Amino acid sequence: MALIRLPATMASWPLPRKINPYYDPVAEESAEWFRSFAAFSPEAQRAFDRCNFGLLAALSYPTLSREHYRAACDLMNLFFVFDEYTDTVDEVEARRLADISMNALRNPEKPRPAEESLIGEVTRQFWSRAIKYASPTSRRRFEGAWDRFTTSVIDQARDRTNARSGHIRTVEEHFAIRRYTIGAEPCYALAELPIDLPDDVWANPIIDAFRQDITDIILLDNDLASYNKEQAADDDLHNIITIVMHEKQIDLDSALSWLAAEHKTRADRILGTWKQIEDLKFSPEIESALAYYIDHLLNWPLANDCWNFESGNVLEIASQEKVGDLDTKWMQEYGGAWRIKDCFGANILMVADPKALQYICQKSGYDYPKDKRWTQLIRLVTGNGVAAAIGENKKVKYYRFVQLTAWIALTGDAHVRQRNAMNPAFTTTQLRQYVSVFQRTGAKLAVKWQTEILQGGNTSREVAVSKWLPRATLDALGEAAFSYQFDTLDDEDSNELARAYLSLFSNALYSGNKADFLWRAIWKFIPDNIMDLVKYVPVGDARRFAENWDMMKNATERLIDQKMRDGSNGKHKDLMDVMIETNASAVGSARVPKEELVAQVTTLFVAGHESIAITTDLLLWELAKRPDCQDRIREEISVLRRNVTQRDSPEELLRLHPTGYHVHRSAAKDDVIPLAKPIRLETGALTSEIPVEAGQNIVVSLWGYNRMSDVWGEDAAMFNPERFLSNQGRASNVGIYANIMTFSAGVRGCIGWRFAVLELLALAVELLENFQYDLSISKPDILPVARGPTTYPAPRSEEDRGPNLPLQVTLL
Repeated sequence: MALIRLPATMASWPLPRKINPYYDPVAEESAEWFRSFAAFSPEAQRAFDRCNFGLLAALSYPTLSREHYRAACDLMNLFFVFDEYTDTVDEVEARRLADISMNALRNPEKPRPAEESLIGEVTRQFWSRAIKYASPTSRRRFEGAWDRFTTSVIDQARDRTNARSGHIRTVEEHFAIRRYTIGAEPCYALAELPIDLPDDVWANPIIDAFRQDITDIILLDNDLASYNKEQAADDDLHNIITIVMHEKQIDLDSALSWLAAEHKTRADRILGTWKQIEDLKFSPEIESALAYYIDHLLNWPLANDCWNFESGNVLEIASQEKVGDLDTKWMQEYGGAWRIKDCFGANILMVADPKALQYICQKSGYDYPKDKRWTQLIRLVTGNGVAAAIGENKKVKYYRFVQLTAWIALTGDAHVRQRNAMNPAFTTTQLRQYVSVFQRTGAKLAVKWQTEILQGGNTSREVAVSKWLPRATLDALGEAAFSYQFDTLDDEDSNELARAYLSLFSNALYSGNKADFLWRAIWKFIPDNIMDLVKYVPVGDARRFAENWDMMKNATERLIDQKMRDGSNGKHKDLMDVMIETNASAVGSARVPKEELVAQVTTLFVAGHESIAITTDLLLWELAKRPDCQDRIREEISVLRRNVTQRDSPEELLRLHPTGYHVHRSAAKDDVIPLAKPIRLETGALTSEIPVEAGQNIVVSLWGYNRMSDVWGEDAAMFNPERFLSNQGRASNVGIYANIMTFSAGVRGCIGWRFAVLELLALAVELLENFQYDLSISKPDILPVARGPTTYPAPRSEEDRGPNLPLQVTLL
């Protein structure tokens, strides 16, 4: 499959993104106004709402007053209902609707005629509100712009008829009509309603060229954004990409390059013309009005681009400087549940309330599966293992009761089968024999650090902790899971499988890239029966993870085959021995096929070595800030001599720094989620429950709950190793360990949590007994950040480079 790169046409645009401060309340007012017309079916109205036209208005008119911005929101709604009503009609019907709209615009005071199309009343009410702010000149100018827009829609309807006979416009002809069908001219006219810009100034050739170039880059960006959808629907004959491919007889990649070049030419020209406009001389009043007008024109290109590809709050979360800052801010403002925006304007319910988390994760079984997008991402990384089995959705599309029941049966069966194969390998009795493995690995790592420190000719030096810990945890996991020696502490390039896992460790930590988020957002709309084809698309995460999957799969299959041939090693059984024996005794559908066993192993390695390495990173970082805690723990170690049953530090660290800070779920049915503490709705009323519809995306904030002051006290954001010696957190009853949500809960709780806790404790004992830890002298400003699904420490301004924890390490 060829890799098609969409040009980042606005990447070098020099002006910043701005948004109107009245966006939230006024956009909702306008949306409610439009919903009152009942223009669409409920399903179509929900799709219309997801377009979030109020956001487009807020980005395009960032400085308008509240009332003027409301008129802008109404105009956006009018535009798109007009487009919806005329999108497929013939020339005659398009002309009828255009005449109705223009008649209402010219005569807003007249009552609605009987049998008039809804378009007339929407136009009338919009203009009745907007006209209050209009000067005589700007009123006339807007009416002329709307007339030209509606006329161009008639021309577009004629084009659809002509296209059936094979006629397609030329590029030049397309620009001529698209400059009007794009609707930019009425949008510009709306901005100038309060001012009185003389006609000779408005039509000045320099200003006219400036305005046309802005319109052109908007239409180029719109056609770029809508091309894929339009060509899939066989409705792309009014799109510049199709037209240029036809006229110039070039392929898609060449057409995109042409579009990028045309866009750049116009963008460069806009910036040059802007300077010329500033040099024009008029009276002070006209110059002030012109500056206002030009500023509003300049808002449009980036506003349009942001709206076309707006990723809502999810990109904001992924690119925040410090993980959890937004969770904390929103919890303080809204309580234990709030709404954020997903890509393309969809709503996400975000929850940290303990009762809601208990209901979603523990009480509801399989009613809240993983979000389809995250399930697919896990599948790309680890195959169809226990993590990806949750949320596998191949339901029938038409009968709601049947589809839900079928989904639960398939999801439950797949997940239960895989957990049953793994459960015996993770019992307390079985895991105890691995403590010695963890201790040997910790001791070996300590020797490596001692050697590195002494080679510097001193007893203290800066150590790249994050470089070593993934190798240690991979070695320990290899021996415990497979009796396999990765030996990465001796040589990180020791073998093919080690390279794959360590490479994945870095690749999985991607930056908050808009293209990746948008690509994954599209997965939600891909039919289930073709969803697996995503892995063949050479884009973003899929491309990175595909580079590792085949290598991991082939190497793991060889190890499993060898295990099946050789059997277990006497009394010492590693995790894979137990899983294979358990599976061999299973009957029928309870038996896990070999490909799922392979996926289980990759899931274990990816989840196990990455999360434990990062958690140990964060533990050492927190202790480096608290030398007194280090001293106290060493005193306990000297008494207990590696008795890894101490509980205070690991629980507190795991509470404070969950490596997976969010869990993504989706409601499988209409439901009502209870809350422990009421929240206030937009209406001002209090509620103790949240109704959700089937398909509602939900983000469970593990970070938010783990730091909730109502549960953990006023010092919830602080590292307090003594916390778990008291009863803090005991009032709640969530999670599978210590009332924290770090390992999630319920049927989807982390099956390997005991393994993780034991390994963390064993490594901590070895590393604390041998070394003193202090913050790095060269890079003391460390932040817990997240640029993907996991939290990790990194120096400020180096957050996008993955885990990087330098510490000053001193021999004891």
